Amino acid sequence: RVGAEGFNTKFVDDMRATLIQRNTVVMPILDELGNMVHRETYSSIKAEKTHQGQMRKLYETSLSSTAVKAGEPWIQRDTETE
Repeated sequence: RVGAEGFNTKFVDDMRATLIQRNTVVMPILDELGNMVHRETYSSIKAEKTHQGQMRKLYETSLSSTAVKAGEPWIQRDTETE
């Protein structure tokens, strides 16, 4: 059995394209991440013109390296609703 951290890491990695395409509201994700996202990164993500661009930037800067992979069940739950 894969532990919660391993599962969430695999989920976030495996679902990258789906998360980028389906998430139309990115700023609440940044709010959930709080201090895990640096101010400059927050501004850079917010400046992106499309939600796909914002999600790509979020992946590049935060999702690949933060505690989201260690256990943020709302990411998985949000992708399972559709």
